[in-house]
Amino acid sequence: MGTMSDAAGPSLTARRVAAYRLAFERLTPPTDAGDPGADERLAADVAAGITVDHSSPMGRYLRARTAFIDRVTVNALGRQVPQIVSLGAGYDARALRYRTPGVRWWEVDRPSTQTDKQARLSRLGIAADGVAYVALDLTDGGLARALTTSGFEPDAPALYLAEGVVPYIDAATLRRVLDDLRSLATPGTRLALSLRHSGADSAERARFEADVTAFGEPAVGSLSTEDADERLAECRWRPVELSERSTAAGFVVAAPIFAPPGVGAPPTVGRIGTFWEHMLYRSGGERLGAHLEEFYGVPVTATRELDHGVHRVERADGTAWLARVFPAFRSLDAARGDAALLDWLVRAGIPAERTAVPEPVSVHDGQAVLVTEFASGRQPAASPQLFEQLGTLLAQIHGLPSDRSPADRAGGAWHHLVLDATPADELVAVRQLLNDARHRVRPGGLAAYEQLREAVDDLTLPVDLPVAVVHPDLVPRNLIQDGDDLTVIDWSGAGRGARVVSLGCLLWSTAGHGPSVDAVIRGYRQTVSLQPAEIEHLDDAMALRPAVLACWTFATGRSPAEDAAAWWVNQRRTLLSTAVRAHAALSDRQ
Repeated sequence: MGTMSDAAGPSLTARRVAAYRLAFERLTPPTDAGDPGADERLAADVAAGITVDHSSPMGRYLRARTAFIDRVTVNALGRQVPQIVSLGAGYDARALRYRTPGVRWWEVDRPSTQTDKQARLSRLGIAADGVAYVALDLTDGGLARALTTSGFEPDAPALYLAEGVVPYIDAATLRRVLDDLRSLATPGTRLALSLRHSGADSAERARFEADVTAFGEPAVGSLSTEDADERLAECRWRPVELSERSTAAGFVVAAPIFAPPGVGAPPTVGRIGTFWEHMLYRSGGERLGAHLEEFYGVPVTATRELDHGVHRVERADGTAWLARVFPAFRSLDAARGDAALLDWLVRAGIPAERTAVPEPVSVHDGQAVLVTEFASGRQPAASPQLFEQLGTLLAQIHGLPSDRSPADRAGGAWHHLVLDATPADELVAVRQLLNDARHRVRPGGLAAYEQLREAVDDLTLPVDLPVAVVHPDLVPRNLIQDGDDLTVIDWSGAGRGARVVSLGCLLWSTAGHGPSVDAVIRGYRQTVSLQPAEIEHLDDAMALRPAVLACWTFATGRSPAEDAAAWWVNQRRTLLSTAVRAHAALSDRQ
C-alpha cells in the first residue's frame, strides 16, 4: 500500500498496516484450504520491530476497513467468483488466509514491495500457489495489460480490491486504474474501494494525513464518498447499495455499467461484456419523457420502464403510449420497418399494437424509439380456449403474404439475442454466445455447462423450412385482453421466418398441458397444414426458445450454469410430453 518510489524500498505504510492487523479478529475462511496461520506468520515477520497504537483513530479505522474488505472477499468466494485482484496489496495475505480451490489471485504492487514480500514468503517456507504477483507501479499505467498477460480472464467474473489505495494516487492515475479495471469487467464483477469521506472529523483527517506523510507516503488523492458516484460513472462503474455505516466509513462497492466506452477510454475486452454493450445497453431512460415531449409536442407526466428498453409513457390527457428504445447500432430504417409492419398487420385484420402517431419513430441519444398505443387490459389466463384462439391467430398470421414489403425481412429470432434475424440465425448466435461464456463456468459447473452446450448443439433447423410472416413469441404473456378484445404485443423481431418455430414456441408455452396442446393444433390446422419436414423438426422448434433462454441467462450472468441447466432439464422433460401430444394431434388430422 502506498506509492513510494522503488528507490525508497518496500512500503513502510504497508508494514505498519501489517502490524495493526496482527491484533484484529478476522473472518473464518470459507473452506479448509484457507491458511490464516500463513497470513499471520507473514504479518509478524513484516511487523517485527514496529510498534503501533491499536486504540488510536488509525487503529480503529484499519480495524473497520479490514473487516469490510474481509467480508466483501468472503461474500465473493461464497458466490464462487473465480478471480480476485488486490491492488496495492502490500503485505496483505488474504490470498493465503482465504485460499479456495478454483480461485486465482493477483496481487499488484510496486516491484520493491513485491520482491521483498516474495522473499519473506520463501524464507518462511510459505507456498503461494494460485497467486500471481504483478510488479507494477499504478502511476506507470498498463494495469489491464499486466493482468491479462499474467493470466487474468476478462470473461470470468472477478473481485477487485482497492484497499487503502485511492488516497495515495492522483486523479489522473485513479482514472486510468478505474478505466483499465472496467475494460476487463464482465457481469458479476465487483470493485471494492476505501475512500476518503468528507463527513469524518477534520482533526482526525489531519492526523491521518500527517501520519502517512511522515512515512514518505503522502495522501495525494481527493476522491471521497460524496463525489464517488460521479467519478465512478465517468469510468462506467456504479456504486451498489451498502449499509449506512459502511458508506459513512468511506467504503464503496461498485458494479460495472455496460455502456460503450467514451472518447479515450479503453474498450471492453471480454466478449460477454461487449455483447451487453451492443445488444442490451440503453441510455437516457430518465430523459425519455422530455424527448417525447419535445419531438411530438405533447405533455408527458411520467415514464416507467416495464421491460428492457420498453417504457410506459403517461400523457397529460390521461392516455398512455408504449415507447420501445432500440440498441444504438440498430438503424432508423429498421425501426421504421417495425412501424410499417405493425400498420400493415392492423390493416390485414391482425390485432397487433397500433402505432401512436403518423410518424412513430424518433431518435433519442442516438437510439431509435418507436411509440405505439398502450394496450389497456390484462394478460388473459391460460386455458385450452385461449390456446385454440392463439393457434387460429397464428395460422392467420402465417397465411399473410411474406414475399412483399414490409413483411419480406428476416424475422423470427428472439430480439434480446439477435435483431432482424431468423431462428436459424438465433441458433448460430446462441452457440457463439455460449462458447464466449465458457470462462464463466464456476468450479464444479462444467457438467452443467456441457448440458447447455448439448441443448443447442443437438438442435437442427434446416434453412429451407417453409417460411411465413411470424411473431417470434406468440404466447399468452404477449397478449393483452380488454373485454372480448385481444391485442398482441411485443412484435420486435417479427418478419419472415420459419413458421414451424413460431408454432413450436406456442406449443412450448402450453407447459405440456395436454388439452392446451390439442387446442393449439386444432386452431392452427383449421387453415394451415404442416409439411413433412416441419413435422420432422417440430421437436427442435419447440426446444429452441427454452434452450436459448437457458444459455442466455447463464452467459449474461443472470444465473450460474448449474441453475440454468437444471431449468433446461425441467423444460426438456415437459417438452417430451408436449411433443408426444402434438404429434398425436397432428396424426389425428392427417
